[in-house]
Amino acid sequence: MSKSAIIIALAAAGALGLTGCDVKKVQEGKYEVTTPDVKVGKTTKEVEVPKTVETEKKNVTVPTLDVKTAREKEQEKSQKSMGSSGTSDTSK
Repeated sequence: MSKSAIIIALAAAGALGLTGCDVKKVQEGKYEVTTPDVKVGKTTKEVEVPKTVETEKKNVTVPTLDVKTAREKEQEKSQKSMGSSGTSDTSK
């Protein structure tokens, strides 16, 4: 579905929603809003679908995320200090 069709559909839904409300201003300066009744349901429709779908493999670039927790950072820091001082701290 194209972007323009989606935008048009959202604009139409918004306009329909706004026209369905009944707003009255009462004497105290407040607004009395009567909302429309909305019923959501589902129905079955017959549609044509393709019988076969062909796929192919391609290499694509995807984002990666590398997370180092505080515990991992602390372990790495202690391993570096062990290597330089020659002592180990096993009390943890």
